[in-house]
Amino acid sequence: MRLQTILTLSFLVLTAGELQRKIKPKGGKACVHGKVHDVLIKLGPENQRVGKCKEKCLLDDKCVAMQFKPPKRCSLWYTPIDSMESAEGAYCGSVNLVDVEPIKYTDAPTTSPTYEKDFVVEPYTKCAGDINWNRAKLLEQYTHVSQCQRRCKKMQKCKSYQWNGRQNTCILIKYKVQSEAVPQTGPTRVCGSIAITTDAPARSPVIAASSTKAPTKPPVKAPTKAPVKSPVALPDVVANTKAPSVSLGGVSASTKAPAMYVNDDAGSSDVCTLRAKLVFPFGDDINDADFYGYHADYFQVENTADPETVCGGAYKDELPEWCTYENSNPDKDTAYFASLDDAFAADETVDTETIHIFNASGGTFTFAVSHLFFDEDYYSEYQGWEDHVLAAVLKIKNMTSKTQNQLNPEGWSHPTDIKTPTHILDGGKWKVNPDYQDKFVVTVTCDDGCQCDASYHLA
Repeated sequence: MRLQTILTLSFLVLTAGELQRKIKPKGGKACVHGKVHDVLIKLGPENQRVGKCKEKCLLDDKCVAMQFKPPKRCSLWYTPIDSMESAEGAYCGSVNLVDVEPIKYTDAPTTSPTYEKDFVVEPYTKCAGDINWNRAKLLEQYTHVSQCQRRCKKMQKCKSYQWNGRQNTCILIKYKVQSEAVPQTGPTRVCGSIAITTDAPARSPVIAASSTKAPTKPPVKAPTKAPVKSPVALPDVVANTKAPSVSLGGVSASTKAPAMYVNDDAGSSDVCTLRAKLVFPFGDDINDADFYGYHADYFQVENTADPETVCGGAYKDELPEWCTYENSNPDKDTAYFASLDDAFAADETVDTETIHIFNASGGTFTFAVSHLFFDEDYYSEYQGWEDHVLAAVLKIKNMTSKTQNQLNPEGWSHPTDIKTPTHILDGGKWKVNPDYQDKFVVTVTCDDGCQCDASYHLA
């Protein structure tokens, strides 16, 4: 009988070093081998990069070398290569076994939430069957099984994980799996699956009494008629200290503004373009969202040189000449996500906003970001539906300067606190929580050489 252990908020700790497979592909190099590759993989349109080829090799126990040639040729060898030669655009890398001392990992204070999860962990096992990669993700940054389990525990949708100590890979899986035994030699291999989970509703979310499925658009739309001024009151004085960071713990996020970014390298005065994107902290893959729920933010831009116009999704049919607006979902005019259980994956979505500002040299622009409040805080009675903390992030990039890139690499967002939801109940009725900080403004000023400063203020 295989050893079965139940871990509750604890981690498996190894006591011996592990040999882990590592690859460091070298750019501009092709692999030289006495024979043709053993495996040729043509990478799909979304996977055409060297990292995916490296991943294919690390996941194949027989692979000892890999080569990537754009746009999609990934070659794997099962015997060592002879050498490398120069080849423009190509990447070649060999597998090296690295002896890594184990990390004794203990619970430490964290600002991220954790969930009461009991894992059934079977050492020297792998997860049975083919992994559905549409519902799983591969991580390579960890060095110990405890880190893999910790990440699964923090990710609300993670129900299973697989750790391979030889390949140093962690796979997070959004569904429960069975395990199967592997030889009890070499580095540790573990398949862990959640024993009990009751966090998510057992039925499809219902937004209105007559609804039978989750919404595919925000229950409340942003304004559809352009006001004379932005709905966010713009400050007379803008602070210039430190940007807020999203806090998932019990301590409120900072409300100070970011340090002003100044770059002395002059750009072109003929063309000066800024690109502003409103995106979510987990990116464009809803599977990476740490919480269930719905969240919508939107932003609008004003140009001091043209005070009668506003650029934004609410005005996409009457945009001024100095900007363009684009939404990843052409039918939407907000940055919006719906993160649901896998049973309702068809209703999940991530929508983002992008605005381009043209001829920005010598101009000042205000980027006003607001949260769009729904009628109520849906499913807040369930653990893991803390969608209010996943505020959208505004990122502004100088597209013209050769040296100035993102005006703030981390971006800006309105501060959030896991204990401060968007709504509160008052006499049995939902109302907007007055303590939820839902607006901020970033002011960007560009000189004649297209070098831009940015400052942040809570509205």
